[in-house]
Parts: sequence; C-alpha cells; structure tokens
Amino acid sequence: MTKTELIAKLDEEVQSLLKTLSQKDNPTFFQKQGGKWSIAENTQHLVLSAKPLNLAFTLPKFIFRILFGKPNRKSHPYEEIVKRYDRLLKDGAVATGAFVPKSIPLKGDKSELIDRFRKTYETLLNKIGSWSEEELDNYFLPHPLLGKLTVREMLCFTAHHINHHHNTIKRIS
Repeated sequence: MTKTELIAKLDEEVQSLLKTLSQKDNPTFFQKQGGKWSIAENTQHLVLSAKPLNLAFTLPKFIFRILFGKPNRKSHPYEEIVKRYDRLLKDGAVATGAFVPKSIPLKGDKSELIDRFRKTYETLLNKIGSWSEEELDNYFLPHPLLGKLTVREMLCFTAHHINHHHNTIKRIS
C-alpha cells in the first residue's frame, strides 16, 4: 500500500467504526457480554494501542534507528501482516500490559470515549502525512506480538486492528 492508500484505509476504518459506535445505545456500549470486552473496552483498547504510535511519531527519526535498528528487508504487504496477526490470535494471543483496557463503569461517558478515539486517530493520520514513502519502509517500530515492523507494516496492522475490533463490536448487540 502506498502512503496515500494507507491514510485512506486508516481513515475509512476510523470513520466506519465511529459510525457504528454512535449507533450503539449506552447500556449496550458499556455492558460486558460473555466475559468478553464491552464496546467501551474495545474502543479504549484501540486508543491505548495508538498512543505509542502517536508518541513515536513525535520522536526524531534517528531515535528509531538507535532504539529499533534499521530494516534489512522490504516491508511486507498488508495481506501478509493480516495473516500473521490473525494466526497469532487463532493460536491464543491476547493483549497484555498497557494495552489491556481498564474496567469501565456501566455509567461511563460514551461521548467522551468516542471523542478520545476520534482525536487519537486524527492525530495519527496527521502525523503520517509528514513521512515520505521511503521513510515508511526505512524505520522499525516494535509490536508486542509481531515483533519489529516497518512503520508501513505498523500502519497496515493498525488499519486491520481497527477493523478486527470493529467486527467484534458489530457482534455485540
């Protein structure tokens, strides 16, 4: 995917999820179902997942090299990132540590959480714009399950990750 296609894909996933979130009523939004995360917790998880990316995009690029090394390979395509991630989930991988949402009370603020999601991803989309096509492939970022990914691969993952949780949220009635 080109940078333009990635930005469009991410924006499409964000806008689609925002539409779904706005249509869910408050009790459904905060209600856990079958021991799984609520819609609110899925949304919070997506916010928590994007925070390190937004932070990374504020760093000078030479820091990426110091911390994560230089890619010695080409970026893998979107479909391959999706396949690897979905295989890990099938094998039982789950979110850990800072990416696990905190329990949200049933009377939480739905609009505040949706707004936080929207702003977090608007920030990410804006930050991507300052990177060149080459730079997306020339720097690594760490992923807790997938290991070192190029920035392009991380953005592919992020688009899929939103879609994955969106599909989960759609199944919650």
